[in-house]
Amino acid sequence: MEENKKYDGEYLLNLMLDKSNHNSAVWLLLIDHNYLNNIGLSFYPGIIHEDELFTTILTLSSNSIYCLKRSFVNHRVRSSSIMGQRYTTRNINCYLTVADELLRFSHAPIIHKFLRYTLSKVFYTAHVIPFKDKPTVFLRALKSGYLRYIGIKSVLAFWLKS
Repeated sequence: MEENKKYDGEYLLNLMLDKSNHNSAVWLLLIDHNYLNNIGLSFYPGIIHEDELFTTILTLSSNSIYCLKRSFVNHRVRSSSIMGQRYTTRNINCYLTVADELLRFSHAPIIHKFLRYTLSKVFYTAHVIPFKDKPTVFLRALKSGYLRYIGIKSVLAFWLKS
């Protein structure tokens, strides 16, 4: 992305997904609080990975996004934070909730592209959950129609990789 160039949200999300450099961390953004109030956007309660939902909807709702290539914060990952914890069934279920909510927001092609980008990675990483938990999670993805977003490599890793 070019610094100080104005981007449309859908164009920018497409660009980031195409370049595999999408990052949903809210702490990377400077957002006008009044704008959030005007579009009625807030964090979805009770889930982890809420940044995925929040930033995707924010990006798609915006037609005036700029890139600033400067650091405004220092990020520190603590072992006790969510980022330092083991990947569990809750992670996957929360990502599936994000998918549910994004499809409630829109059925535009960009949403489907985002879900292909995200859910395939989620299920590939999910090979670490206990085998006894896999059928329930997989069945939820199947019933929701999300298997179409998950590549065969990720499905195989989910079931077979140890």
